[in-house]
Amino acid sequence: MGLVGMGLGLASMQATAIVVGADLEGHYVERGTGLDGIGYIEIATGDGIGSCTGTLLETGRHVLSAAHCFDSNVGVVESVNMLFFGVDEEIQIGVDRITLHPAHDEVAQGLGGEAFDLAVLELAVTAPEFVDRFALYEGNDEVLQIAQLVGFGRAGEGAVGWGELSPYGVSVTGFNRVESTGAVYEVLNAQYGFEFAVPDPDRVLLIDFDSGLEKDDAGVFLGQPDICLGVDEAHSAPGDSGGPLLIDGKIAGVASSGGNIILGGFTSDINNVWDGTFGELAGYTRVSANLDWIRAQTLLTSEPVTVPMLPWPALLAVGVGLFWQASGSRWARLR
Repeated sequence: MGLVGMGLGLASMQATAIVVGADLEGHYVERGTGLDGIGYIEIATGDGIGSCTGTLLETGRHVLSAAHCFDSNVGVVESVNMLFFGVDEEIQIGVDRITLHPAHDEVAQGLGGEAFDLAVLELAVTAPEFVDRFALYEGNDEVLQIAQLVGFGRAGEGAVGWGELSPYGVSVTGFNRVESTGAVYEVLNAQYGFEFAVPDPDRVLLIDFDSGLEKDDAGVFLGQPDICLGVDEAHSAPGDSGGPLLIDGKIAGVASSGGNIILGGFTSDINNVWDGTFGELAGYTRVSANLDWIRAQTLLTSEPVTVPMLPWPALLAVGVGLFWQASGSRWARLR
């Protein structure tokens, strides 16, 4: 799940893995440290195999992820499997049912789709005990809190952006600060005449990717000019979609979008390309604004149904697409 800028552009993305400021290998998740319930989602469509990230909820039977990983833009979903990795074991579990938030907009690019970019997956069986369960964050005080990002897929470092896929079974983690809700886009629309879609801006949480240098601070666009954790920050990228933004170990956000901002000839992105480099932004669907809907889905457990299991390793076809340009803005949804 990144943003670049000179002028004004924002991209919504599908995620692959986490990009960190430096020392990528030092940010690989160590198994058995409480993060084994954040799993790899393998999605089979008529066009091949794709991937996203998802987090096991307290029921042990439901996974929270992003709706855009499964909507009509990816084609016909034939089967979905969850893979969880522990210290000495791993497990693949089929998915029986996928429920997308009814307000999810498959057409809108940017905040119009991200406010409700949620999916709840029902597993065929309850996950074993080694797979950690996660509670939902209930507070509405997320802004300016330090949060933990976790995701699978391609990873990298902020000076060069995302690169190759992470090794099999390896996820990446890091920290960042929640800078703002999506309400900042209404301010940008009013002050600069942009046309960001903001049907429900308070349902979006935004982070920026700082390098430690003021020139790379995208927070200036969010009303939070601060380099915060500097080079120690992490950022989402294509393949991280559906992955959690954790506050106090609870799910506060679901990775949904990313991009850059270019305004009046200025950009914070170090290379003006949305590729996970310093100076970019990422958007998360806010869990606290969707608590009732998420909890309602966990009460709909059905009898186990056999879901086709795919061989592993499988071909990964992860890409970035669905670009939209208008009024100087640039958006892209990541999967």
